Amino acid sequence: MNDPLQIERQTAGLQGSKHVPELQAFRGIAALVVVVYHSMLYYAYSTGARHTFERIVNAHAAVVAFYVLSGYVLAGSLSNGALDWPRTLAFYVRRLFRIYPALFAASCLGLAYIYAFHGHPLPASVSAWWPRAYRERYLPPFQIAEAFLAVGSPLPIFSWSIFVELLGSALVPLIVLVNARGRLPRLALVAALALVSFLYGEHTRMGAGVYLLDFALGAAIPFCPRLFHRLAATPRRAGCVAVALLVMLLFVRALGGWDYDHSYNSPTAAALEALAAWGLIGTIACRPAAFPLLRLRPTVWLGDISYSVYLFHLPLLAFIAALGGEIFKLSVFNSGPLIATISLFLCTLLLALPVSALSYRFIEVPCLQLGKRAAARFTAG
Repeated sequence: MNDPLQIERQTAGLQGSKHVPELQAFRGIAALVVVVYHSMLYYAYSTGARHTFERIVNAHAAVVAFYVLSGYVLAGSLSNGALDWPRTLAFYVRRLFRIYPALFAASCLGLAYIYAFHGHPLPASVSAWWPRAYRERYLPPFQIAEAFLAVGSPLPIFSWSIFVELLGSALVPLIVLVNARGRLPRLALVAALALVSFLYGEHTRMGAGVYLLDFALGAAIPFCPRLFHRLAATPRRAGCVAVALLVMLLFVRALGGWDYDHSYNSPTAAALEALAAWGLIGTIACRPAAFPLLRLRPTVWLGDISYSVYLFHLPLLAFIAALGGEIFKLSVFNSGPLIATISLFLCTLLLALPVSALSYRFIEVPCLQLGKRAAARFTAG
């Protein structure tokens, strides 16, 4: 893929030694799964058809994989050298500059949709939950502020997952400190976070407590070299193990009967998905050369812009569906749900990719550089 914005070169320069193209590509494919799922979610399917689709396109597993990967990458960025207060504060500053600028931009787009189409009649083909969530009321200022800070979800943005990412990021320095003390403290921390997940996770704000375990699992990957070297002893074995773990990641929820309606934040389902993601990410990190698909330039490029894809796709999807189905009344958006879903997905993807590339180039990269400069003030001298 021709890349006039030289996104991959910029990403490699920003991430330095932490840059692993195969893991970037894995993140991008996971983001694509979320786009596919939300394209289906917009339209009204029968309960059986929707549950079947959720089993095939497990967006929840993709999000869990994001958290495990974040734990692995973020802990790795803090593992070299002493972790004192200045370095910890610098880490938090970089995370805020990483997460919020693009989130603010996507939230503005989501807010524009809410106000542009408030109360506008929807076609009968649209899922019943969509108007309740985003079309039937104006938002008071405090709810708008919550959305922009990712502590509430009244906008067409995947805010709950960003909230989990913020909490997990805040926990990473503690995870690194515990990991440095040895195997038993590391296992104790994993057990404690698992206990939090199973006993209290579903009762925390937006279910965030269910997923803090994922960050600790990701951070533990470098401490299991013997296991992953056995799993990835040869490229062929690494490929077979990765396929088996990918199947587990995508379908363990279906095998256990955990549906999105009643068990979305099920601690058991989330933990099994996290374990599968842990094994899959560890295998890729141990032997990246075994996964040539993840080294292709288009998949790596998708991974580099995946955060903006994740943020912008839902408000863009909302505008495309509203303009195509309600304003211009195009038949492809008002026929059967399957044709409408495919049309919405393709249009959303065609728009989200260039928008996300621009967001990465002109929002994410400058703010990442600004965050590095701001963080350097805490560690100078």
